Amino acid sequence: MKRKARGDFWWPGMDKEVERFVRNCVSCACSDKTHVCERTPVIPVPFPVKPWQTIAIDVCGPFDFGDGGKCYAMFMVDYHSKWPEVSIVKDTKAEVVIEFCEEIWKREGYPEEVVTDNGTQFTLFEFEDYLTLCGVNHVRTAVAHPRENGLVERFNRVVCDNIQLSIQSGLCWRTEVKNMLWNYRTIPHSTTRETPFVLLKGRKPCTKAVPGWMGKAGKKRVSVRNLAFRVEGVQEKYDESVLGKPKECVVAVGDWVRTRVWHGGRKGLSKWSEPKKVGGVKCYSVVLSDGKRWNMAEVVRCSEMEVAEWKKQVGCGLGVEESRGVRRSQRVFKKPEYMKDYYTE
Repeated sequence: MKRKARGDFWWPGMDKEVERFVRNCVSCACSDKTHVCERTPVIPVPFPVKPWQTIAIDVCGPFDFGDGGKCYAMFMVDYHSKWPEVSIVKDTKAEVVIEFCEEIWKREGYPEEVVTDNGTQFTLFEFEDYLTLCGVNHVRTAVAHPRENGLVERFNRVVCDNIQLSIQSGLCWRTEVKNMLWNYRTIPHSTTRETPFVLLKGRKPCTKAVPGWMGKAGKKRVSVRNLAFRVEGVQEKYDESVLGKPKECVVAVGDWVRTRVWHGGRKGLSKWSEPKKVGGVKCYSVVLSDGKRWNMAEVVRCSEMEVAEWKKQVGCGLGVEESRGVRRSQRVFKKPEYMKDYYTE
């Protein structure tokens, strides 16, 4: 664009003005591939002091296994013991998620806190009312940032890899998922150095390798304090070269930002959303005017000129809340003709 302008015109500071004009173009900003988001450090999740205190839930799929249509996998993992639960379902509605939770919680007990993403099945009022009725606190991760629920996301990969290997080997994947669950629960975890079975049940299980008659199965006590120190030591191994150096928050309340838009691989669509106003800042995440929380790694700041141009295009200088509000008719309502002789106060 600068070369084309130089062919016919020239004025002092022409290159900078052309660059500023392109940078503040609303259409160009929505499809800009040069936007660089801030890299946020990974903050370790505090280790819960008791089993089944904080759990994570997620849904993965659909899977097309060819033996009964499409299926989905529901996962539940305990943050303390790393105990996993898996259920293969045909649908992911809120009612199915509630049934999945009710079946497990009436066996293991109700947790204090549940961590989920922002999927529709987790944001509907049916699921929220169910958690409120059970006295469970609901924590949702930032939009489009699965790293905040990394425990269950990592377990998703374990299950998906197991299903893939089972199908390639010609084995029954449903049976292999059950075997994988048993092995996962009875093998020491790399973080806690204890098996999920021991941390949740408080005893060693009887296995095929160690049957009950050998006398090695039974109750086992684990020091929670030593366990917490062990987990913290593993978390500290991730130095700044892995986690990234902490950066100061570059977004403040009242700023305007664009959020990354994911289209599932579809081409020709905008990469970034329209400008949105920041309503709150917490650690490395921001709460926008629509109430949703985004991680700093998924937003970019907008310049004042870019926001001004966008406001002109949207609604003659109106903000997001005003321009997106309910449109009211400007028609003047008059009384019907048959009521012209009636007296009304």
